[in-house]
Amino acid sequence: MASPEDGIRETLSEIRREVSCRVCRGDIKRCRLAICPYLDRVRAWFTDRRDLRSTDLFGASPPSAFVGSWGYPKVLAGPLVPPGQERDTSVLDHSESWLQYELSEILRFRLSLVRGKAARRVAEARAPDPILATVQEAAMASRPIDTEMWLERKPVLVSPFSARAPPSGPSADIRKVELASNPQVPRRVDELVSDTDVRAGEAVVDLYSHGIAQSHITRIFSVGLLGTKERRRLVPTEWSITAVDDLLARGLVDRVREHPWIAEHEVYSATGVANTVGILLFPQAFMFEVLEAWNLASNPTPIHDHEFAKGRTTYPDQITGAYHA
Repeated sequence: MASPEDGIRETLSEIRREVSCRVCRGDIKRCRLAICPYLDRVRAWFTDRRDLRSTDLFGASPPSAFVGSWGYPKVLAGPLVPPGQERDTSVLDHSESWLQYELSEILRFRLSLVRGKAARRVAEARAPDPILATVQEAAMASRPIDTEMWLERKPVLVSPFSARAPPSGPSADIRKVELASNPQVPRRVDELVSDTDVRAGEAVVDLYSHGIAQSHITRIFSVGLLGTKERRRLVPTEWSITAVDDLLARGLVDRVREHPWIAEHEVYSATGVANTVGILLFPQAFMFEVLEAWNLASNPTPIHDHEFAKGRTTYPDQITGAYHA
């Protein structure tokens, strides 16, 4: 099993390989938001949002929470709140619906979320203080929930980008957070959060089979609400995305293996948010291979990872997180 240090190292490697920004070139230390080419179309909108620069914020959280990875096993965790939003805010954290939007619109969604940060050790998920307990309670909700958040200082936008986690807006240390409405929690979510004898992997597959959105499952997994009592912990958001992808894929592959072979080769394709995906199906026993090429040069070189019928036992260090997705 990969260590947290391996996870951070793989994340940095993935950023440098995939980011074409002429300013930072994939190195977060060189990020300069004032001239970031990816923010050109949203910078003016963000500058005019004075409600994003207050220490007392009120808004309907999608709901959303973020757990960072730097400093693991002591990480920054907290809620994401869009101040002053009156419309339905669920789309701000519902990645399943983003394919219908332009990249600039998705950036506006995410930059409108102010992130409250509190340093916590990952094991504190088992016995949370009031701030973390409120974050966990909100994460269980299936619909936006009115949230008030008090910050130590005005939030500042540093770098909103990550290798796998969605972008986020300005942030600041959190002093206090309260829910101003009752969270609407699906019954199955409530049951599995309360059951500390069910393993996390089993709970993830169970929730998915009960129609719980994958982004919702990832959120409650990240804030440490799934699994047996002694193993519950905060999981950095970007790691939880990969973990839930992997757990669900393993369960779905077991079902695929039971299907009869197809009669002929089949080809499918889709495009969205500057990505093109092609799927080739062969009439043979189950095997899986992913090839990926980033169009950062005139002659991009594909990379690949694969597995045979018995599956993988090592991390796909070429494709990395996207392999599980």
